[in-house]
Amino acid sequence: GNMWAQTWEGVLDYVIPYPDEPAFDITKKLEEEARYYPTPLDQRR
Repeated sequence: GNMWAQTWEGVLDYVIPYPDEPAFDITKKLEEEARYYPTPLDQRR
């Protein structure tokens, strides 16, 4: 892995929290709970 965590390609298989579960995007869940407030910096992607 990279000391500054610029890439996770080499360690992702070792650090993924639930390797047997499909990947998920937590953004939708946070929006549903009204805990996610996008800023202008989030909009630039």
